Amino acid sequence: MKHLRYIVFFMAIIIFPLSSCTTKYKASSAQRQTERAQAQRERESRRVYRDAQRQHRELQTRDTRRRMRETQRKSEEYHGIRPPFYIRIWRFIRGY
Repeated sequence: MKHLRYIVFFMAIIIFPLSSCTTKYKASSAQRQTERAQAQRERESRRVYRDAQRQHRELQTRDTRRRMRETQRKSEEYHGIRPPFYIRIWRFIRGY
């Protein structure tokens, strides 16, 4: 019984200060709005970049696009990026 009191007292000493250390931080609405706007700008810049890449690809001739695909594939193999199984089979079947 005496040990139980010590254990309860020790747990109270440890738990209460730790529970008061938790952060109750909530971002202000202005801060949330700026974070949202920044995320929106990042998404927009990524979209513009993808569109520019797509337009560049479409401007190339068929042979150039094929060479670009081959170069990209060799680069992925060199850097250890392995495509999924079904893509590798599809490439094998198609012959490129």
